[in-house]
Amino acid sequence: IRTRGGDTDKKLTDDELLKLSGASDMDSLRMDLRKALLPEIVGATLSDSRKLSEADLVASYDEAKVRHILISVPTSPRPGTVSLPDAQAKRKAETILAQIKAGGKFEELANELTTDPSNKPMKYDAKLKKQVPGGAPKGGDMGWQRRDGGFVKPFADAMFALKKGETSGVVKTDFGYHIIRVDDTRRQLPKDYEKTKADLLETFRRTAESRASQEFLTTSRTAAKVVWLDKSLEWRYMHGKSSPMGMMGMQMPVSGQGADQEKLVTVLRDHVKKDGSADPSAGLTLGKLLYQKYIMAGLPLTGSSDLKPAKVDPAAQDKLRAEIIDLYTQSLASVEDQEAQFTLARLHKESGSAAKALDQYKKIQRYHRWDTGPETKSTHTQLEAAFKELGHPELALEETKKIAELTKAEQEQARKFAEEEAKRKADEDKKKAEAAAKKPAGVGSSAKPSGSSTPAAGGVSSTPEAPLKVEPVTGATPKPPTGSTPR
Repeated sequence: IRTRGGDTDKKLTDDELLKLSGASDMDSLRMDLRKALLPEIVGATLSDSRKLSEADLVASYDEAKVRHILISVPTSPRPGTVSLPDAQAKRKAETILAQIKAGGKFEELANELTTDPSNKPMKYDAKLKKQVPGGAPKGGDMGWQRRDGGFVKPFADAMFALKKGETSGVVKTDFGYHIIRVDDTRRQLPKDYEKTKADLLETFRRTAESRASQEFLTTSRTAAKVVWLDKSLEWRYMHGKSSPMGMMGMQMPVSGQGADQEKLVTVLRDHVKKDGSADPSAGLTLGKLLYQKYIMAGLPLTGSSDLKPAKVDPAAQDKLRAEIIDLYTQSLASVEDQEAQFTLARLHKESGSAAKALDQYKKIQRYHRWDTGPETKSTHTQLEAAFKELGHPELALEETKKIAELTKAEQEQARKFAEEEAKRKADEDKKKAEAAAKKPAGVGSSAKPSGSSTPAAGGVSSTPEAPLKVEPVTGATPKPPTGSTPR
């Protein structure tokens, strides 16, 4: 494997390559390279990019001035368009095409019949508080378009198969049925094309590879059947995709998340039941998802005018709480999570087991007995309140002392920061003063020379002994007289 350095190639040893890449060993590096290169290899194979020539590159700069008429179908990815059932839309497009061939004006038919909303410019009227026409209809005009302008393939292929002045047949895309006319064509090569065409060709090939790879992934995802051989990867993938939100007061998850989260909970329950001891993070994640449901169950319904809490089944709540307690107890034996530790203690208390709650709080206290950072003060504040509530003043006193220590450390930290900030400001002021002292006399000074008179408004005056010489400013453009407009 070689790496390019300047104009020469330098061959690297395995050790140099590992140091450069940060990999631990050559097997890991090979695996990383396979993963990194796979999309590129797939794209290069599908696009056959190495066969793309300069002629293909030049053709990519072809442009066409296009008009079209669209009859939308219900499956159109563009929302809000008026559509017809597929067969009916096709018949209508064929009828319009026959009218054009019989001498009908393309622009007039486009303004009358196209369902492309961009054909009729709109603007927002602040007085009427709604969208109103913002100009004349465009007659289907789409302006100048490049071959790689992002159009769906059937439309682009039909558009660039036409010569100037020609009209297509009926073209089917996901948006519906189109009739396309090319008013003019041109080729717009970059001004420095001859100097940069080698780089442009390489970029052109890379773009073709990337597009082919992306199209392959898009179509494959919808058609492929995914089988998870490792269930621990399945729930992690689903968890990352669903991005659960634990927002207090959200009675319903955000749009599209409810079904995903329910499916995730089902997958996690099955996985924890089979492999929970080997994957404690799964139990912890499931516990947090269920706790989100638990705390939201009795909250007011979102959007409700009277903000009445939702009806809660006490038996179902008890069962859910018991499941979360079991999940947290099992998971926290292997992993650390302070939020879950406090939650477990609160759930024990809510279930009527003050002794188990106290044991859990004591465990948290042991974990944090040697805290010295001020940022841990909130943890000890929670412990102090919990011990007081459970009736253990001696344990609460221990936390009170710890809070006092952390408060002192916090104050000391603030004092040091203030001193450092004051020293930094003093150093800056000193540097500014030294720089000002080194300036030649009169440079940057606003003081007037001795004996000078104040100039009249709009004029310049100086002393007779030292007349002021006004030099023209190089490159300055004179302003036009007030009230005139340069054209």
